[in-house]
Amino acid sequence: MHLNVQVSGFHGFMVFKLFDMLLRSFLFLRFFPNIFINEDSL
Repeated sequence: MHLNVQVSGFHGFMVFKLFDMLLRSFLFLRFFPNIFINEDSL
């Protein structure tokens, strides 16, 4: 029972890290082109 709780907690942590990576990459792809275009226009 205790081992099962540890495994589920680890699984939740991995899902959280994966979601965090996807959110960071989404924000990067969302805002980086605007910064690049602003630098290019200057």
